[in-house]
Amino acid sequence: STNEQEISSNKLNFQKDKHLQQEDSPKRVYLKPLITLITITLFEIIIKYHSYHYPIQLKFFDIELGFNNENISLGVTYSENYGSAFDMFANQSKEIRVLIHMISTVIVLVCVYLAIFFKCTQQTKTAIYCYLFGGLGNLVDRWSVGFVVDYLYIKSPFLTCAFNISDLVINFGMCLAFVSLWNECEEDDGGS
Repeated sequence: STNEQEISSNKLNFQKDKHLQQEDSPKRVYLKPLITLITITLFEIIIKYHSYHYPIQLKFFDIELGFNNENISLGVTYSENYGSAFDMFANQSKEIRVLIHMISTVIVLVCVYLAIFFKCTQQTKTAIYCYLFGGLGNLVDRWSVGFVVDYLYIKSPFLTCAFNISDLVINFGMCLAFVSLWNECEEDDGGS
């Protein structure tokens, strides 16, 4: 009877340990942001397809600032971005823009390589995934229609631009990479 209780207790402890190992498994930790970003990217491509074929103009809000008749607006629009982020390089020749897009493609492929073959912190891996899937979302447009479809806009006295969710994901990934690098540098300094 005591022997049976011991065996039963050992089985329970083994099951608990196995459950804890599954929760902390690196593959599980990285899987959540990966699935989330794949879903966002697919959703983004559907939104861009709809925006491209059925463009609309819609204001979510328009807040008056109270000076010089200035306001802040956020809404939906249709915009063709031939440049890079925030329409940079749009005035360059087509050859230069194609070169920039090819370089962007190589950077995305490097991100794929880093995400698959390098051991990184969860934060760094998530940053790589953000850049990867945000970049893919925009590259699908560049290679299929020759420009990025932007469908959101913000207008203020300080900033006016059209953008899309992929741009936000890329920017979030870059910020996350910076924070991750900062944390890793602090850890290295703390150990010295």
